[in-house]
Amino acid sequence: MATDPVPSPARAWVRVDVPDLDVGRVTTVVAGGRAVAVTRTEDGWGALDNHCPHQGGPLGDGQLEG
Repeated sequence: MATDPVPSPARAWVRVDVPDLDVGRVTTVVAGGRAVAVTRTEDGWGALDNHCPHQGGPLGDGQLEG
């Protein structure tokens, strides 16, 4: 008999209030006590950990290209 995996807090969905964000922009919000970079593109919204693994800086302070 298969069992469902225990949900991980890192994989949980958390609803957040996002300020009006123009297409092509990025911002930082706090969700579940963690800083999250939120992006808006023509295709929709995206969210990822706010910490850049290469430079260590906050991704929410960056820019979208492409």
